[in-house]
Amino acid sequence: MTHRRVLPQRGRGEALPEAEREPDALGVSRDQLASRAEHAGFGALLRQDIRDHYRAAARGTAP
Repeated sequence: MTHRRVLPQRGRGEALPEAEREPDALGVSRDQLASRAEHAGFGALLRQDIRDHYRAAARGTAP
């Protein structure tokens, strides 16, 4: 069984609380991540994040 992370549903133009606007471990805020997921589709976003991780690892900058 595959577990999926469900992003919070927000109405258009609804402001996020300050804590959700802070960058997280991925280097983007939750609202930026939600926007990317909405525009790119979750599968494409996940593939891009995996590519970014491996590029960072190759440069030696991965956490």
